Order: sequence, then structure tokens, then C-alpha cells
Amino acid sequence: MHYSVWCFIAFISNVNIYFKGSPLIFEDLFLVNEATNIISKYLNTKLITNVLILIILFSIIFIIVVKISKNIKFKLFNLKYRYLNFILYTLFIYIYLLSMDKLYNYGKSITYVLSDFNLSDTYFKNGFLHSFYDSTTLFFSNNKNLDYDIDKILKIKNMLSENDYNFENPDVNIILIQLESIFDPLKLKDVKFSNDPLKNLRNLSKINESGEIIVPVLGGGTIQSEFEILTGINIKNLYTKMPYLNLLNNTQVESIPYILKNYGYATTAIHNYFSTFYNRTKAYENIGFETFIPIEAMTSREISQNFWYKDNILINEIITKIKNTPEKDFIFGVTVESHGPYNTLINGDIVVESNSLSEKDLIELQNYTNIIKHVDDFILNLINELNNTNEEYILILYGDHLPSLGENQSTFSSLTKEDLFKTPYLIIESNNKKMISIDKNTEIHAYEFLYEIFSDLNINSTIYHRFREIFKEDTKYNDYEKQLILDIKKQNIYDNSKFPYEISPIKIGNNTQIIEDININNDGVFIIGNGFTENSKILVNGKKIDTQYISTNCLKSINYIPNNEDVFIVILFSNKNSPLNISNKFIF
Repeated sequence: MHYSVWCFIAFISNVNIYFKGSPLIFEDLFLVNEATNIISKYLNTKLITNVLILIILFSIIFIIVVKISKNIKFKLFNLKYRYLNFILYTLFIYIYLLSMDKLYNYGKSITYVLSDFNLSDTYFKNGFLHSFYDSTTLFFSNNKNLDYDIDKILKIKNMLSENDYNFENPDVNIILIQLESIFDPLKLKDVKFSNDPLKNLRNLSKINESGEIIVPVLGGGTIQSEFEILTGINIKNLYTKMPYLNLLNNTQVESIPYILKNYGYATTAIHNYFSTFYNRTKAYENIGFETFIPIEAMTSREISQNFWYKDNILINEIITKIKNTPEKDFIFGVTVESHGPYNTLINGDIVVESNSLSEKDLIELQNYTNIIKHVDDFILNLINELNNTNEEYILILYGDHLPSLGENQSTFSSLTKEDLFKTPYLIIESNNKKMISIDKNTEIHAYEFLYEIFSDLNINSTIYHRFREIFKEDTKYNDYEKQLILDIKKQNIYDNSKFPYEISPIKIGNNTQIIEDININNDGVFIIGNGFTENSKILVNGKKIDTQYISTNCLKSINYIPNNEDVFIVILFSNKNSPLNISNKFIF
């Protein structure tokens, strides 16, 4: 029976590779809620059929086992239980055929190979059983606060305090955009494209600061790159690969938003997807953002051909925020339009030809290139709108990871292993100021990226950025870094043993929902106000009533007749039905 269980888990790992571009690790068990957010975008007839077969087979097995005995002993030719044995072996063969190339590949590698970056490669070379078990032991061992040394922490603190910058406020808006799965397809060998899908990005890169950064993941794992960028922490040395779920759920971590908020910046995170995905609302609150604008708080929601929300809808939210805040803004945007999978037919003018790629890989690549052409247009549109604000800005764009293309990333077979973890970046400065200059001869990891930029602006960066710069030549560097990571939970690096930045409830959306009036006619009840979205729902005396979204200034209900002294409020709900934003009370 245990063979079938392991086969089933290996099958789930294959499904995970299809969904995320990476195999199943222990911490993926924390992602059940997140999976429900995007599962519908990956479903197809083959996958649904396989899942239904598995459910039916396991249901039959469960019923038979319960009816017969809990202590049943299975034998290969046990006639008494021949029907149950038949079902078990059928199930074993079925799952094995689906996942045999990932289950036990002992012949692929004699020595155990572990790659912190390319997990798919690790699982392929070492087999599922060893690799999954290793992810389990690493999780539990890394969650122990081993050998915490306060004396070393105090030494780090004193060294850091002696190397602060004299902060010079650049008096400029800073917009940082993480581009989903952006990769330059022209880097692929033996592949031809009828048009350049990144024409704008390429032309802008020629006349502005640009290059590549090294990211920690391939094909998926967006929040790992995001976390490294915002904190300066090397995710490899952290005790979790899911920091938004297992760390920032209840712990504050010093970050770029905290640093800039301390110097008077308004800090805002924007994402054209749901607020609950990867626990972003709580994570952003604990990482120092004052405002979060998810898709639930946006009024314009255009869907792309691959069924994700278009990136262009972020532009209006960014420009609105910049115009409406008297102080300078730090805005962090996370795009989603170019998210996989790439098996949905995309109508576009880019045709891809290759003799080295399979037909399936070629179709996926062509779909991908036509998708990122839209992202390329978004980049130019955003720059044009920023130029129209007449405000000084620095726009920083970078990719979170390469897309998941082909079986075990087979589309990228012509690239080196190093290139698999490099994504492009572009820095645009208003009025062509050229304050930022990054050495192209130095490899930059995601966790180092903002330090390189902030040092040119004379802005103090995070503890982890400054630690790396000061201690990089120290013989005890690795030990000190371990102490700094262990100290995250204790937050004891400061004299008063208290996290230095205050946390406040995060505001959701650019606009607060306001009820100004209630009108009644034969067509229904109309709530007049401001800040409403498709996720806004009317509550009367604490109970939700049917709600139709008319516009950002109007909601409608047709099945309720108000009574005197009824108390109306409007609540912005998340896709998981949790309240995000509550309006004023209006007594009818």
C-alpha cells in the first residue's frame, strides 16, 4: 500500500511541475489555499480525467479496506482479496506510467546532487523519494534556532552603526516593477522569430542602465525573488522557501519599504491579482507597506487571452497614487499577465520557427512570445504616463524568473545553467539624470540589486545589504550571516531588543469606499458614493444583500426594500470572502 502512496505523491509532484515549473517540496503543503486561486487556469480535459480516475480508484480502495479489515495483509496472489489486489496494482501501474521518469531515477546520478536553484534538475537526477525527503529534513532542521550568539549579533550591530550613510533624500519617486516570467527569447539558439517580442525593452536598454540579475528560482517561486529584492536576504540561507506564508505571517522583517517610509516616503504595493495569493496582505503589512492595491480594489479588470489580468491596468493605479500623495512615493508593482501555462492559443503577429524544438515546445514558445509582447507594450505605456506626471521618478524593472517552458525546461536546452537563473533589468530615470551606474562586470544577485542602486543614491539600505558589504572579507562571514538570519525571529539586533519600525494596519486600495446617498426607484436601491469595485458588497444591519456593481460611484440592489433607521455599509471583500475595506455607516 505504501508504494501506491508514494506513487500518488510523485504524481502530485508532476502536477506541481506542470503548474509551477518546480516539483513538490515539503513547504508546498502550506500552499493549498493558494493553489485554489489559480487551479482553474491550468485545468484541461486530460488533467481532469486523470484526477477523476485517481479519486474513483482511491474511493473504491477506501470502501473495500474499511469493509474488510484494518489489519489486512496483502499478497501478490491472495485469492481472498484478489479484487482489492487487482485495484491496488492497477492503481500502482497507472500512476507509475504517469510519473516513472521522476520517481526513481537511480541510474541518472550515482552521487546525490542538490541544487538550491534548479529543483527540477535535482529531482530528475536523484529521484522523487530522496529529493522530497531531503526537503522535509531541511525544513525542520532549518527551523531550529541553533547556536544563537548574542555577542556576535551585537558586534554586527556596532559595525553597521558605524557605516551608515549620511542620507541625502533624492526627492524622487521610486517605482519598482517585478515582471512575471520575463526572459529574452532571442537568447535561444536555433530559433527564429518573425518579430522581436521585446522591442521596447531592448531599445530602452541601449540608452539606459540595464543588465541582468541572478534570481534564486526557475520556472516558478515568484515570492522568493520578491523577498530577496525587498529585504536583501539570501533566500538560500533562510529557514523557509515560503517567507510570505511561514515568516511574514507573524514576523516583521526590515526591508526597503521600512527604510524609505522612515525617510518620509509613502510605501505602496500593487498587484493585478488577488490579495490572498501567497498571503500578500499580511506579508506586505509586516514588510512595511502602508497601502496594498490588489485586483479586488481595482475598477478596470481587462483579461488577457491567457486568462490572466492585463498588466496595463496597473498603470492607472500607479499614476493615481503618485498624483494623490503629497510626499514622494515608493511603489512596488508585481505583474501577472505573462504567467504560465503557455498552452492557450494566443493570437499574435509573432511566428516562431525551430528545427530543434518539439512541436509542443514550439507552440508554447510562440504563445509565450506573443504574451510578453503585451508586457513589452506595458513597459513603454508606463514610461509615457510617468513622463506626463511632471514628477521626478526612477523606474526599476526586473524579471522574477524564467518561464516554465517545455518538459523539465527543455526549451532552454541551448542555454548554460548560469543563464537559466538570469533575468533582465532596466532602470529609467526621468530627465535622463543618470544618477545610477551599475558595474556590468560584476554579477549581481537579486538580494544585492537594490543595494547597488541605493548606494548610488546615498540611501541607507537594509541591515542585510549593509552587513554583506561590511563583512564580505571577514573570515567568519558565513557564521555571522547565520547569526543574522537566526536573529530575524528574535529581532534582537537593536539595543532595546525591539523591532525599530512600528507596524500599522495596511490600507487596501487607492480609494476609501464612501456612501454619500441612497436612492430608491422602481429599478431598485442605489448606493451613491465613491471607491466601489466589483468586489464591493452592500450590508444592511450587518447582513449582506444582493449587490450589483454599476460603477465606482454606484452599487445597486433589487431585492431589498429599506426601512427607516436601516444602517448601510459597503465592504470590499477578497476573493476568499474576507473583508478588506469598510465604508462609513449610512443610516437610511
